[in-house]
Amino acid sequence: MQPQDVKAVNVSVSGDDKPLVSVFVSHDGLITRQGSAALDSSENTLYTGKTDDPILQRLLSKIDTRLLNKGGSYTIPVKGVPCTLKIHFEGMNENTHIEVTFGSESADLPADVYDVLMAAIEVTEDWYQAQVRAAE
Repeated sequence: MQPQDVKAVNVSVSGDDKPLVSVFVSHDGLITRQGSAALDSSENTLYTGKTDDPILQRLLSKIDTRLLNKGGSYTIPVKGVPCTLKIHFEGMNENTHIEVTFGSESADLPADVYDVLMAAIEVTEDWYQAQVRAAE
């Protein structure tokens, strides 16, 4: 799959059997975000909306696009709270799913996978914070 074939990206992390962060962005501007990825956060409101910002393209520009064709499940020795990171790339004709089980204190999460998580949080952060403020 090539970056121009990606129609949507979904990134989520759960830890200690609870959702920590979930991000969904699509080519048509649909965006959802829940949480901040912090284990101790009580924020769990799901915000959904639409934006004119080319957020999907911004996300794809920040990641190693070789991941678009690197699906699979991986386990890293769990240190700390058990966590699961899921990344789903939805393409025009194919999908790629990556799942990594790790620990909150694991230091060896693959950089390319970690970069997707951080990029998803980064490109949605301003929108997310605006939604949080509007809900107050």
